Order: sequence, then C-alpha cells, then structure tokens
Amino acid sequence: MISSSSTTQVAVRKQGVCRGTLWRREFPKGSMSIVASSGSWSSAEVEYGSVSTNWLSCHESRAAYERGDAPIKLYRVVGASPVDAKTFQVVTNQGTQIRFRSVTQKCRDHWLETLAAGLELTLMELGPSMSISNF
Repeated sequence: MISSSSTTQVAVRKQGVCRGTLWRREFPKGSMSIVASSGSWSSAEVEYGSVSTNWLSCHESRAAYERGDAPIKLYRVVGASPVDAKTFQVVTNQGTQIRFRSVTQKCRDHWLETLAAGLELTLMELGPSMSISNF
C-alpha cells in the first residue's frame, strides 16, 4: 500500500499543465504482465510527474522539476483511461502501456482531464489529413 509522506504532492492542474506525485509501472509493447499486475505499488517508481498537451514527463523529485532538470522519462501519450479509484493507464506512441497511481481519486481525475484536453488539442493541430501515427 502507498503511504503518504511529506514529499507526496497532490496533483495540481493550472494553465493546462498538471503536476504532482505519481507511482509508475511500465509494460513494454506486447507484454502480458499488465493483465496480471496486482502487486504492491510500494515497489513501483515514485516520481514527480508533469503533463502538458500529450506529453507526460517524470522527474526524480519536485525539486528536480522546479530546477528545470531533464526528465528521467518522457512519454508521448496517444490514449489514457482510468483503471481504478487512484490508477490510470496511458498508451504511448510507441505502444508502451504504463500504469500510474496518483495520491487520490481527485488527483487521478486531474491527470486524466489534462491528458484528454492535451490529446484533443494535439488532434486539432494535426488537422484532418494527419493520422494518430504522426504523433
């Protein structure tokens, strides 16, 4: 079980960007592990995440994000959906599936709302002649 600590940050959505603490589990394209993944989230990566348009970046910590350090992971998201009360799943343009656990259900909703808005904006910018494979 995930325990809250003084370094845990709830998700905050402001000016089209969502930031906060996330726990991450990555499942490479074609992996069946995601279907049977019910293990403890305590072993997952704890990071500070940020979403802008359809880009999701993971930083070592909030301090690293605020210093402007390069993200330790950067994903171009083509789909996102809720999994349970605090968990959501994204699919990247490379076909990788990643599950993220947020601090609360409200935080999960902030992440999903920001990703949905970012995906809509990206599709509008691509125009009718572009396909999702051009992400």
